[in-house]
Amino acid sequence: MPFRSLWWDGHSSYDGLQVGATKRLSRGFQFQASYTWSKTIDDNSTGAGADSFNNSFSSLHWYDLRLNKSLADFNTPRVLVASVTWDLPKPKMSSVVGEKVLGGWEMGAIFIAHDGQPFSELLSGYVVGQNSSDPFSFSERLTGPGCNTLVNPGNGDNYVKTQCFSVPTAPTQAFYDTYCNPATPFPTCSNLLGNARRNILASPGYKNFDFSLYKNTRITERVDTQFRAEFFNVLNHPNFQGAFDTNTIDQPGALLHTIGDARDIQFALKVIF
Repeated sequence: MPFRSLWWDGHSSYDGLQVGATKRLSRGFQFQASYTWSKTIDDNSTGAGADSFNNSFSSLHWYDLRLNKSLADFNTPRVLVASVTWDLPKPKMSSVVGEKVLGGWEMGAIFIAHDGQPFSELLSGYVVGQNSSDPFSFSERLTGPGCNTLVNPGNGDNYVKTQCFSVPTAPTQAFYDTYCNPATPFPTCSNLLGNARRNILASPGYKNFDFSLYKNTRITERVDTQFRAEFFNVLNHPNFQGAFDTNTIDQPGALLHTIGDARDIQFALKVIF
């Protein structure tokens, strides 16, 4: 009886440098920070069952996975995380009420910053003759004026410089006559694999700052209260995701989606007895 099997191959490498700094708790203050500088290269960042990342290809060049070798879909070159907590000094006051009001305060903060994930600029449609229900191909990267970089930082409406990509072209008329799809005029060669390979672009970086303020108060020997005010993304900084769903050269290179939440404030009161 016949057997069917599915073989899924992949190769990856990771190189990185990790450093950290810690100030242990003293006088009510402590600090911790870590920084990672790394690079991950692979030819497939997802599995056979599902697409693990929004920027992953929905199919692969199964006939030659080396065509996909580039930065991994989850590659994040630089990551910085820092946190601080501080028990504010308790004032010396003769008034019990004043001491309870001004004493017992604690603050904390967490800052996170990292580079954005990579993504690709593709050609959609039945372009290189793949016998596939999900065909795609790489576009051609141009080297004209203004194309030394491929994105416009801070420009959400035109983040990707789509003018720096095109359908591949044939180098000569003879090449066009022999290899190219005659449905498109010379020198356009829509079934030629372009040089703008996988994950050639990068999303904007991510920044987030959270802040918290606690007030610990002893009511009696058996009862304590803690008032908490927590501010997530306190600066309300927008973080945009790459143009993963408009990453073809015939679409505007706009940033359509944000990642993370807008400013969120919550209050809580805890009674301990």
